[in-house]
Amino acid sequence: MKIISYLLFLFFGLQVQAQVSLDSIIELRNNHPSKAIIEIDKLLFAKEMQDSLLPYLHRERGYAYQNLNDIEKSIDFLEKAQKGFDAKTQAEELLNVEIQLSNNFSNLNKQTDAIKYANSALQRAEVLNNKELIVKANDNISYVYFKLGQLDKAIAYLQISEQYHKKNKNLAELSITYNNIAILYRNKGDLQACIRYNEKSLALNFELKDLASVAKSYNNLGIVYNQLNNTEEATTYFTKAIALNDSLGIKNSNPLISLALLQHQKKEYKNEQETLLKALEIEQQTGRLDIQKSIYQSLLKNSLELNIPNIAQRYQVSIEHIDTQIMQRQRQENLQLIDTHKQLLENELKWREQQQQTITYKWIAVSVFLLAFAFGIYFYQRHTKKEIVRQKERALLEQKILRSQMNPHFIFNALTAIQNKVMENNPLHTATYISRFAKLVRQNFDFTQKEFITLEEDLDALKNYMATQQMRFENKFEYEFKIDERISPDFIKIPPMLLQPFVENAIEHGFKDISHKGKIEILVVQQNKEQIRFKIIDNGKGFFPKHDAKLHALEIIKTRLKLNNANDEATFSIQNRADGSGTEVTFLLTLAQYQ
Repeated sequence: MKIISYLLFLFFGLQVQAQVSLDSIIELRNNHPSKAIIEIDKLLFAKEMQDSLLPYLHRERGYAYQNLNDIEKSIDFLEKAQKGFDAKTQAEELLNVEIQLSNNFSNLNKQTDAIKYANSALQRAEVLNNKELIVKANDNISYVYFKLGQLDKAIAYLQISEQYHKKNKNLAELSITYNNIAILYRNKGDLQACIRYNEKSLALNFELKDLASVAKSYNNLGIVYNQLNNTEEATTYFTKAIALNDSLGIKNSNPLISLALLQHQKKEYKNEQETLLKALEIEQQTGRLDIQKSIYQSLLKNSLELNIPNIAQRYQVSIEHIDTQIMQRQRQENLQLIDTHKQLLENELKWREQQQQTITYKWIAVSVFLLAFAFGIYFYQRHTKKEIVRQKERALLEQKILRSQMNPHFIFNALTAIQNKVMENNPLHTATYISRFAKLVRQNFDFTQKEFITLEEDLDALKNYMATQQMRFENKFEYEFKIDERISPDFIKIPPMLLQPFVENAIEHGFKDISHKGKIEILVVQQNKEQIRFKIIDNGKGFFPKHDAKLHALEIIKTRLKLNNANDEATFSIQNRADGSGTEVTFLLTLAQYQ
């Protein structure tokens, strides 16, 4: 009976009142992107809308995922929208979507796709003969070439925008364009040209009476003059920026930090300390932890230069406290992101089940043909449900991975090791260790938000992890990477953090209480066109598995391999080495679907 009801539901259509306007979807997307995705899914599933509305819904779903910082899913739906918009009647909507796609691909460092969409948007703007859209497209192409490092091309496209804004007397937009060109010249190393454009931007800001922007221009000019070693001019501009911000009540620490750097270069350590404390006071009010940490690191270096070890120790404790806060905040944000995706899947499944429970049908009699057809629909529905459950399992697995990857004992032991380095009174080595550890934490949390990363990124994080552990264990082990010359790590994508659990196990357990120096070998070999083989070999105590109910790294890796490809799990092997001196882990990873 349930199958027949489902059949009639499909045959005669749902009686759903999906009266949600596009404007309300846009408003919901801006304020509650997760709810917007759920409402769009209802409309798409119920099919209670005109076909012409589909690309708009795909666009809004893409923008909603962008608001959730899920760039890859955003691209998926924006590309659907791009294919759905009519090039003749909806050219402007199409152009705006292509510009956003270009920006998204640039942010993912996929510059070939970024340029493709940027050029397409510019061509559409030129066909429309819409000068404002042409300028918008030019600005976008300039950004893409900036990301590529092709600064001359980036400048050329911005200069087109410059001429347009001059002609139409768009002074505010012209000031922004001048400032962007100045930034490009500074990156290029042409500091005199940078100064010219910064001064043009400054003059316009005065004309517009935009004093907040005047202060920013002062700071920019100070930075350039400092690069030119003209410390007198640099100090003058930084001081002007600080005074103007104070008079306007603007909480902006940038000119203070710039001035402190200059004072450090001039070895005016007392003045530097005073300036940094003022900057710190501002950032404690704004709550930006990353900048507070940077200021504390500068204060730590300053106190060491002034030979005040007790103050230096206080600053080190503050840095550790901020690191803890940053990790807690990042962890919470990542958990919230995973919970959001999990909730979306659960809501979609729940809504579908509710729809089936409330179905009413108009006819009772059902022919044998329709009953046979119903069986086909039933099996399709069951397959769909299995796919949703599979996605939920992936979300739960990602949550477990997130909670297991950053071992609290490792974090606190690493911080203790860094603290010991601080007490050795070697600021350069200490700064190196702090930078390395901060990069490792940032990489770890960045990777939990991505389904795939490049092999190069994964190996870089692994090297950073092992270098941190070497510092912690005082070089009691060494490591070596052997990468097949046929492999291009920059172009191969893999699920993140596949190897790190086994390296961690070797260091924490395999090398424990051994008398000889430990060694870890990482081998990456091209097995065939679609697969690569990973090997992790150590010379530790060997593999002695635990038999308890906890979710170990071994189980997580097997599950991840199975989700990646049904055949990958069978290739996994972990065993003691034949010579009895350590452990060997090996598995194959299928790549065809990622390339």
